[in-house]
Amino acid sequence: MNSPIKSNKILWDRLADLHIEDPWYKLDAFLQGETTLMPPELELLTDVSGKSVLHLQCHFGLDSLSLARLGAHVTGVDLSERAILKARELAGAEQLDARFICAPLHELEQTLTGTFDLVFTTYGVLDWLPDLADWARVIATYLRPGGQLVLVEFHPFLNCFDLESGILQYPYFADGKPITEQIERSYTGTPLG
Repeated sequence: MNSPIKSNKILWDRLADLHIEDPWYKLDAFLQGETTLMPPELELLTDVSGKSVLHLQCHFGLDSLSLARLGAHVTGVDLSERAILKARELAGAEQLDARFICAPLHELEQTLTGTFDLVFTTYGVLDWLPDLADWARVIATYLRPGGQLVLVEFHPFLNCFDLESGILQYPYFADGKPITEQIERSYTGTPLG
């Protein structure tokens, strides 16, 4: 595993432990039956009942499980082992039709076969990718002919700002080098401790 992906995995393992307890994620509301899907993605989704869904970069699976509650057969993928363990625990506790695979996207073909009716990914996923063309190939590999891609993302201009200070710090056009920064808080505001 290359260094930026390994560094991201370490961070996302830590974030999974923090986010499962973070009020920002509204886990209690989810466990009471509320969806975590937001209006933009709900407007893009057709009836998913009975459809196979591949959720890329699913974190600890709340959106995956919300899709399963709508009747989808969901496979969630994330590079964080801690996040996948938590997603599996939630799926079991809620008795939802979802499976979770731990794999970096560029290695997914070593673990997952088949195609899906829908590939789903949202909010803050693109800026973690080392190569958008490789990511698009993953989608093309798993999306069945006539299937649907649902991608909801923040405008990339937000990535030009330092998360901690809010100061414009990074170029809009990438130079091919990964951005490395030291952070003290999650994007939810929770200290990393």
